[in-house]
Amino acid sequence: MSTKWEGHLCIRGVKLRGVSSSRRSTINAAFAADVISSVEEESLFKKSGDFKYRLDPLLHQKTQVKQQAEQSLAERSRELTEEERRLAEVQQHEAELLSLKERSRNELLHTGSAKQLTGEEVRQRLNYLRGVDQDVESARGEVFAQKQVVDESQVKLIQARQFLADCAREVEVLEKHRNKQEVRHHNELERKESHELDEAATHLFISKRKLT
Repeated sequence: MSTKWEGHLCIRGVKLRGVSSSRRSTINAAFAADVISSVEEESLFKKSGDFKYRLDPLLHQKTQVKQQAEQSLAERSRELTEEERRLAEVQQHEAELLSLKERSRNELLHTGSAKQLTGEEVRQRLNYLRGVDQDVESARGEVFAQKQVVDESQVKLIQARQFLADCAREVEVLEKHRNKQEVRHHNELERKESHELDEAATHLFISKRKLT
């Protein structure tokens, strides 16, 4: 909108001649409010526009990776808990077999009565003791293998935790950069708004001097 002041009043391209001083002041005040309102509406429209961050696609991708890393960490934690539970079970089984072996050995050495064991009874107890020994060795092997599984699960959990920390750090860096850019964007809008209001006030001041 082009507005010129040449010894007469012109509002939105319409020239008003022969207007009294009081009437001019009234029109001038209305025009001032109209100009300021127009500037404020334009500024509000600008502010209402969505802030566009050029790295939003990358931030979205990194956020998804972080969410997947969180799920993976939870799964690794559950796996470790399950493997530790399994280790406790095989260790308990090994302990029970060791206790059984000790009792069987004592029974073989101490019959608990004056009656002597026959050769067949001794052979049977020895065979039973050998069987318990084999069970103990098998249980010991299970414990060793399960400890390795637990160790591997612990390593996977540590790796998952570290990966999540890396993902979280990348997302945090991008979010901070986005927030900084958004603040800068809004500051620039406010600066332009202030400049436009200053220009409007200047034009109004000049027009008022020409009207008086």
